[in-house]
Amino acid sequence: MKEIMIFNLVNSVYGIELKRIKGILVYSSLIITPLYNEREWIIGVTNLRGEVIAVVDLRKRFGNRAIYDENTVVIVIQTNEDKIIGIVVDSIEKIAHITNENVINAPEISVGMDLKYIEGLVQIEEEEMVTLINVDVLLSIEELE
Repeated sequence: MKEIMIFNLVNSVYGIELKRIKGILVYSSLIITPLYNEREWIIGVTNLRGEVIAVVDLRKRFGNRAIYDENTVVIVIQTNEDKIIGIVVDSIEKIAHITNENVINAPEISVGMDLKYIEGLVQIEEEEMVTLINVDVLLSIEELE
Protein backbone atom coordinates (compact mmCIF):
# COMPACT_ATOMS: atom_id res chain seq x y z
CA MET A 1 0.00 0.00 0.00
CA LYS A 2 1.24 3.49 -0.78
CA GLU A 3 -0.08 6.99 -0.32
CA ILE A 4 -0.54 9.50 -3.10
CA MET A 5 -1.28 13.21 -2.94
CA ILE A 6 -4.09 14.15 -5.29
CA PHE A 7 -4.11 17.63 -6.78
CA ASN A 8 -6.00 19.64 -9.37
CA LEU A 9 -4.37 20.86 -12.54
CA VAL A 10 -6.41 22.53 -15.27
CA ASN A 11 -9.72 20.83 -14.39
CA SER A 12 -8.18 17.36 -14.07
CA VAL A 13 -6.95 15.37 -11.08
CA TYR A 14 -3.44 13.98 -10.81
CA GLY A 15 -1.47 12.15 -8.18
CA ILE A 16 2.12 11.92 -6.99
CA GLU A 17 3.46 9.38 -4.53
CA LEU A 18 3.54 11.03 -1.11
CA LYS A 19 7.05 9.80 -0.26
CA ARG A 20 8.42 11.98 -3.10
CA ILE A 21 6.88 15.16 -1.66
CA LYS A 22 9.11 17.22 0.61
CA GLY A 23 6.66 20.02 1.31
CA ILE A 24 3.76 22.15 0.17
CA LEU A 25 4.11 25.91 -0.09
CA VAL A 26 1.42 28.55 -0.55
CA TYR A 27 2.21 30.24 -3.86
CA SER A 28 1.16 33.71 -2.72
CA SER A 29 3.62 33.63 0.18
CA LEU A 30 6.66 32.75 -1.95
CA ILE A 31 9.25 35.09 -3.36
CA ILE A 32 10.05 33.68 -6.80
CA THR A 33 12.92 35.24 -8.68
CA PRO A 34 12.29 35.00 -12.43
CA LEU A 35 14.91 33.37 -14.64
CA TYR A 36 15.43 34.80 -18.06
CA ASN A 37 16.58 32.76 -21.05
CA GLU A 38 14.73 29.79 -19.61
CA ARG A 39 11.64 28.06 -20.84
CA GLU A 40 8.51 30.01 -19.93
CA TRP A 41 7.22 27.20 -17.73
CA ILE A 42 10.30 27.38 -15.50
CA ILE A 43 8.94 30.44 -13.73
CA GLY A 44 11.95 31.05 -11.52
CA VAL A 45 13.74 30.01 -8.36
CA THR A 46 12.89 30.33 -4.70
CA ASN A 47 14.76 29.87 -1.45
CA LEU A 48 13.59 26.83 0.49
CA ARG A 49 15.26 26.69 3.91
CA GLY A 50 18.56 27.93 2.48
CA GLU A 51 18.43 25.87 -0.72
CA VAL A 52 17.63 27.50 -4.06
CA ILE A 53 15.12 25.39 -6.01
CA ALA A 54 13.63 25.75 -9.48
CA VAL A 55 9.88 26.33 -9.71
CA VAL A 56 8.04 24.78 -12.67
CA ASP A 57 4.43 25.69 -13.50
CA LEU A 58 2.90 22.46 -14.80
CA ARG A 59 -0.01 24.37 -16.31
CA LYS A 60 2.33 26.34 -18.55
CA ARG A 61 4.42 23.21 -19.15
CA PHE A 62 1.46 21.59 -20.87
CA GLY A 63 0.36 24.69 -22.79
CA ASN A 64 -2.36 25.98 -20.52
CA ARG A 65 -3.04 29.37 -18.97
CA ALA A 66 -1.79 29.85 -15.44
CA ILE A 67 -4.11 31.64 -13.07
CA TYR A 68 -2.74 32.24 -9.59
CA ASP A 69 -5.27 32.47 -6.75
CA GLU A 70 -5.49 31.69 -3.05
CA ASN A 71 -5.63 27.92 -3.75
CA THR A 72 -2.48 27.84 -5.90
CA VAL A 73 0.30 25.84 -4.25
CA VAL A 74 3.82 24.68 -4.96
CA ILE A 75 4.48 20.99 -4.29
CA VAL A 76 8.16 20.45 -3.48
CA ILE A 77 9.36 17.15 -4.95
CA GLN A 78 12.57 15.17 -4.74
CA THR A 79 13.43 13.37 -7.98
CA ASN A 80 15.45 10.18 -8.34
CA GLU A 81 18.29 12.43 -9.59
CA ASP A 82 18.27 13.96 -6.07
CA LYS A 83 16.99 17.29 -7.37
CA ILE A 84 14.51 19.28 -5.32
CA ILE A 85 12.02 21.03 -7.61
CA GLY A 86 8.80 22.91 -6.93
CA ILE A 87 5.79 22.36 -9.18
CA VAL A 88 2.91 24.84 -9.29
CA VAL A 89 -0.57 23.29 -9.30
CA ASP A 90 -4.08 24.70 -8.98
CA SER A 91 -4.89 23.14 -5.60
CA ILE A 92 -4.39 20.14 -3.34
CA GLU A 93 -7.38 17.83 -3.04
CA LYS A 94 -6.51 15.00 -0.62
CA ILE A 95 -4.28 12.08 0.24
CA ALA A 96 -5.39 8.61 -0.86
CA HIS A 97 -4.17 5.09 -0.16
CA ILE A 98 -3.65 2.83 -3.17
CA THR A 99 -2.02 -0.49 -4.00
CA ASN A 100 0.01 -1.30 -7.09
CA GLU A 101 -2.82 -3.63 -8.15
CA ASN A 102 -5.12 -0.58 -8.39
CA VAL A 103 -2.88 1.09 -10.98
CA ILE A 104 -3.77 0.43 -14.61
CA ASN A 105 -1.89 1.46 -17.73
CA ALA A 106 -2.97 4.72 -19.31
CA PRO A 107 -4.92 4.24 -22.53
CA GLU A 108 -3.33 5.32 -25.79
CA ILE A 109 -5.55 8.39 -25.82
CA SER A 110 -4.75 11.81 -24.52
CA VAL A 111 -5.23 12.38 -20.82
CA GLY A 112 -3.88 15.91 -20.98
CA MET A 113 -0.17 15.10 -21.24
CA ASP A 114 2.28 12.88 -23.10
CA LEU A 115 2.06 9.24 -21.97
CA LYS A 116 5.78 9.16 -21.10
CA TYR A 117 4.97 11.37 -18.08
CA ILE A 118 2.27 9.02 -16.78
CA GLU A 119 2.77 6.04 -14.47
CA GLY A 120 -0.81 4.94 -14.86
CA LEU A 121 -4.38 5.57 -13.82
CA VAL A 122 -5.97 4.66 -10.53
CA GLN A 123 -9.61 4.67 -9.50
CA ILE A 124 -9.87 6.33 -6.09
CA GLU A 125 -13.62 6.39 -5.69
CA GLU A 126 -16.40 5.04 -7.86
CA GLU A 127 -16.56 8.21 -9.94
CA GLU A 128 -12.96 9.47 -9.63
CA MET A 129 -10.04 8.39 -11.81
CA VAL A 130 -6.65 9.91 -11.01
CA THR A 131 -3.69 10.15 -13.39
CA LEU A 132 -0.44 9.23 -11.62
CA ILE A 133 2.49 11.38 -12.75
CA ASN A 134 5.95 9.93 -13.25
CA VAL A 135 7.90 12.79 -11.64
CA ASP A 136 11.25 11.24 -12.49
CA VAL A 137 10.56 11.56 -16.22
CA LEU A 138 8.61 14.84 -16.00
CA LEU A 139 11.27 16.59 -13.94
CA SER A 140 14.37 14.87 -15.35
CA ILE A 141 17.33 17.02 -16.30
CA GLU A 142 16.70 16.24 -19.98
CA GLU A 143 13.11 17.46 -19.78
CA LEU A 144 14.06 20.67 -17.97
CA GLU A 145 16.78 21.65 -20.46
